[in-house]
Amino acid sequence: MTKVWWGKFLLLVATVVFSAMYVYPTIAGLDPETSKFPVKQKMSMGLDLQGGVYMVLGVDFNRVYKEVVSRQAQGMQAAFKEKGVTITSTDMVKDSAVDDPMVDVHYDAAKANELKDSLKKEYYTLRLVDDKPGVMRLGISRDYKHDVREKTLSQSIEVIRNRIDEFGVSEPAITSQGEDRVVVELPGVKDVDRAKELIGKTARLEFKIVNDGVMSEGQLAGMIQKAEEENKITYVEGKTAFSDYARKINELLKDKIPANSEIAFERVKTGMAADAPTQRVPYLLFSKVDVTGDDLQDAGVGLNQERNTPEVTLTFNPRGAVNFDKVTGENVGKRLAIVLDNIVHSAPVLQTRISNGRAVITLGRGNHDQMMKEAKDISTVLRAGALPTQLDFLEQRVVGPSLGQDSIHKGSVASMIGALTVFLFIIFYYRVSGVIAVLTLVLNVLFVLACLVGLEATLTLPGIAGIALTVGIAVDSNVVIYERIREELRHGKGIQSAIESGFQKALRTIMDANVTNAIASIVLLVYGTGPIKGFAVTMLIGIVTTMFTAVFACKVFFDFYLSRLEANGSKSISI
Repeated sequence: MTKVWWGKFLLLVATVVFSAMYVYPTIAGLDPETSKFPVKQKMSMGLDLQGGVYMVLGVDFNRVYKEVVSRQAQGMQAAFKEKGVTITSTDMVKDSAVDDPMVDVHYDAAKANELKDSLKKEYYTLRLVDDKPGVMRLGISRDYKHDVREKTLSQSIEVIRNRIDEFGVSEPAITSQGEDRVVVELPGVKDVDRAKELIGKTARLEFKIVNDGVMSEGQLAGMIQKAEEENKITYVEGKTAFSDYARKINELLKDKIPANSEIAFERVKTGMAADAPTQRVPYLLFSKVDVTGDDLQDAGVGLNQERNTPEVTLTFNPRGAVNFDKVTGENVGKRLAIVLDNIVHSAPVLQTRISNGRAVITLGRGNHDQMMKEAKDISTVLRAGALPTQLDFLEQRVVGPSLGQDSIHKGSVASMIGALTVFLFIIFYYRVSGVIAVLTLVLNVLFVLACLVGLEATLTLPGIAGIALTVGIAVDSNVVIYERIREELRHGKGIQSAIESGFQKALRTIMDANVTNAIASIVLLVYGTGPIKGFAVTMLIGIVTTMFTAVFACKVFFDFYLSRLEANGSKSISI
């Protein structure tokens, strides 16, 4: 055997061993938390395989638009009062279309020019529908409607995500569908009423001062760790309800922290990757709630003109402006924690007193993209408490675990019968070469499963169908190669030459077929939803592994087969 052959063989062996290590924890049913096996990942089962709750929630954008117009108009009254322009009242237009709400703004006609100039500069979100002396009719601008839709969907998803932690669901799927729907999948959850109650309630946004004068962050973390060890409290991300964990910690340490304080946590990812582990950062906060989400009018992302960096802009309503003025005036130099549903999302330092009802949260260091993402995340959290919207449960169903087990059983049996039939036929038709084809097909399935585990993809029933179809596509590739080899042998070529020529000439055909399949799968992945995407992901992975096994692995096995023939002095090949 040549060095090149040995190199290919060792590469194939390494790939097989590496893939088997990823698949083994799932097959053996190992617990990632207690297992000493080096690979901790396990394949996640979809809702149709393990059971759970499936819900589709609709966002009532008509109500959202109406609230936006009303809030903007009310904010104008306070803002223009400082400029000497009196707005006497703002009235919603009752006969306006539900998707295009409008408001009549009654103002001092003598200040019409000042009002219109300020409207153009500062209120781009509104459009002038009608203008009469002393009365201006305003509606939402079309561009701002698009922004409102995006913000409302992102805020709804953020709120739901915070709620889901109450269940301790390890693999929740929360995604937007179209322009006005949110799809929630909770594998393993059976209580649909509890899920609805938890998801549907209004977010609780609070601003609290950080009690930094009692102990350092390190001392607080050490005290919490000691309490965990003494009371055998273990928090597992995705399996333990975060609010329950925080409540236990506060109960255990209530005699060791000031009576007017409480412990809250911020969950921070330790890396940029989506699967990076989460670290719990403890804060000691004053229990008193100084400002709530009800005091906030809006939150958005702005750009610092001096540093050219993203920042978060806050606008408070009249009552909130008074409360925020008092809090910031009394706590300059201290940190103000932004708490959503008992989870700290940010704790900026109050640099100065803020008395105009508008504040800015400056971000830490980092590149522009990271800071922009952080700014968008914080503004989404703030809006989640400030702009609660009506979520209508349009569809809900519970998939029982028995149905999931039945799906797994039937899907597995169908796949096994189909694969076994193909294996027997290809061995009968191609003899020893058929055995080689079966080996490549088995490796193909192994590689697909390993990729699904490594990418943390969720296996669904359509995914199982995708694996079965991958076997069919792989068989087709082997057939193309073998028929090319047989054709070369019929033309009188030697065994080595026929095999080399057969693989080379079949490569283009195999490439064309797989590229065509990949294009179709990409279309399904981009435009499909739910199970269709699962099928497309499995197919794309299968296409890549098919190319590897049919062209590379199969050739390695044939080289080994030829070496055995040469050693035995045989001059014919079983194909």
